[in-house]
Amino acid sequence: MANCLWKPIEQIQIGDHVFGYDFSDHRWKSTRSKVTNTFHRQANVVELKTDKTTTYCTHDHQWMTPFRGKNPYRKTEEIGKHSIRFLSMPVSPPETNEDYKLGWLNGVLRGDGCIQAYPHNKTGKTYFRLAVKDHEILERFQDYTAHNLNEYAFKCVNHNMRAVQSQKKSVFESMQRFTNIWKDTPCFMKGFLAGIFDAEGSYSEGSLRIANKNQKILDDIIRAFAALGFHAITESHIKGSGVKTVRLMGGLSEITRFFATTNPSVSRKRNHLFGRTTRSSYFDKRARLVSVTDKGLDEVYNLTTETGNYVASGLVSKNCYSPNKRMVHEWNGRTEDWEKAFERLNRDIYFNLSYGESMVGNGFYDVVDVIGRHENWETSLITNLSVSPKQLIESKLGQDRRVYVHASWHPMGGGNWENFKNHLLMLQAAEIPTVVMYLFYPPQIDDWRKYWRWLDEHNIRTCVRRFVGYYDGDFYPFSYKWEHRRFLNAQVLPKTRKYGLDMVQPIGNVCTANKDMILVHSDGRVSSCADVAENNLGNIFDPNYRLSTGTIRCPARVCGGDYGLLHFIDQEYPDLPDKLWHDCFVCQVENITGGGKEPVHYPHRAEMEKWLLGDIHASNSIPCMESD
Repeated sequence: MANCLWKPIEQIQIGDHVFGYDFSDHRWKSTRSKVTNTFHRQANVVELKTDKTTTYCTHDHQWMTPFRGKNPYRKTEEIGKHSIRFLSMPVSPPETNEDYKLGWLNGVLRGDGCIQAYPHNKTGKTYFRLAVKDHEILERFQDYTAHNLNEYAFKCVNHNMRAVQSQKKSVFESMQRFTNIWKDTPCFMKGFLAGIFDAEGSYSEGSLRIANKNQKILDDIIRAFAALGFHAITESHIKGSGVKTVRLMGGLSEITRFFATTNPSVSRKRNHLFGRTTRSSYFDKRARLVSVTDKGLDEVYNLTTETGNYVASGLVSKNCYSPNKRMVHEWNGRTEDWEKAFERLNRDIYFNLSYGESMVGNGFYDVVDVIGRHENWETSLITNLSVSPKQLIESKLGQDRRVYVHASWHPMGGGNWENFKNHLLMLQAAEIPTVVMYLFYPPQIDDWRKYWRWLDEHNIRTCVRRFVGYYDGDFYPFSYKWEHRRFLNAQVLPKTRKYGLDMVQPIGNVCTANKDMILVHSDGRVSSCADVAENNLGNIFDPNYRLSTGTIRCPARVCGGDYGLLHFIDQEYPDLPDKLWHDCFVCQVENITGGGKEPVHYPHRAEMEKWLLGDIHASNSIPCMESD
């Protein structure tokens, strides 16, 4: 939470504030982030174990890494040898029991309290006063004691102060008793450190210190820090003043743990945590991946925040978005403005709608209608088919068969197989060209056999995407078992095998991106492709924007596939078709025929079925399949 206390994610509510990071001035800076949505669902989870902490998440959950820029996030399955931004070890908040209250009163009264007796006064005069700058101290003091003393305000130098005071002997004796109590219990130590920090502590310029002249108090502070597992040192503060400070060591991670462990009352001091950048050595704590272990189906809880991230189990996590969330337009301009922008290109256009579940977004069918109005415009749609395609089928694009559906099935993403099948059959009955895509992610590889059998029995085309990233310490696609790679080789074209499975770098080769292919962002910004999404070629809304008339040299080290290989030129291989309705990594593209009322024809079906149907014989050879 934004107050540095850890709270189970299932207990967080909309409107709560959590610890997050905002990107400004080319830096990620810590800030308070408001929770705007919460939801939970059933999904396959993994245990993510690092050298700092352990948490549970889905395989595609994204974490902030040390990569610089606006998109430092990587999926769990992609972390591998990289690290995750780490804030602090999660700890349970202190229990506000009798020992904690006594410890806090002991600390705050020894630090800021004035408890005075006048033995030479004939009436036995006593005096108590607690004067502070922060109102939270007096609020907690009144809550922890039963005296209900009157508060008053006064000005001291440049500070507005508040205080409580009393000359009653009963109050004096009570306060004196609080300062003389000492217990060696963890709760008392936590309360004492919180109280003495409220009274005498400071946190600025990356250092947490508690100052005092009394050596007994300084010794008790060191003693309490050590009892709670903190490392602290004593420093001389102002030469000749007799004041010394106890400084907590360990940087931001330990300072955050201190606030979470002790829960001081003063928010002003704690708020100095915000505004810190991730690039400072003070912040730069990283958690190294140890292992990722499948744990099966379980309930997962998710948050959406204003900053797009939050801290979970000590690790900086990207937002999760509800599958039921109705997305809103992030577009600059009306739908009509987008239509005019693409009309200015004055050519046939093949749209590929991806990056998120488009079909659940407000405005999706506005886009479908716009494309449908232009006879020379078509579209492909990447979707998980979590919602019914009925309206898509009934649209002009659907009626004209100018929409091609890439249905992605992710069993570990919590999808409903029965709904997925029913929606596929709806598309098939409407004769909408459809292909099912499946990610060859290691934990779900073997499940593809049973899914493929049903799909093949119902004449539905399929293709498999190779997984790129680390899993259980191994890097894929290089770590696929020979039988899995043999199956993949039976589906790919030679060009896609070279750049998709063998991961040959395309950088420097000729490409027609910018001319025949562009990536258009939600704000209209234009980039060459998804693999160089940060480059800026202009804005689609600019009346002067034009497509390039020439080729470029590929600036990317990895070709992400999809439609990239259509425009990537390699003289060793023949040109691919002008447009696809298949995902071109890892499949035979237009060489796959049939489907619908006819069985699907895969050029190398016999080789594919050796693994799909379990007919695999021990062999270390991996055949190179040539396309027909």
